[in-house]
Amino acid sequence: FIERAVQARPNGFTGLYNAACACAVLGDRNRAIELLERAVQKGRGDLGWLENDEDLANLHDDPRFTIIMERIRAVSAQV
Repeated sequence: FIERAVQARPNGFTGLYNAACACAVLGDRNRAIELLERAVQKGRGDLGWLENDEDLANLHDDPRFTIIMERIRAVSAQV
């Protein structure tokens, strides 16, 4: 189901973000990080949202999640 949703809208932030959340909840951290990275590359991502979304809680200790957050902080600082 998740892969079909991603394939249907491979460049849409909302679909990628929701798929990342689903993968995180299901314990597929690698796929969750990959999808979250793709979603954030679309130019969206809110620090508070990502930090407080319980669906992503099990990613918070992953260094790749930290890198994604740092990238969003850097972009936010430039605005």
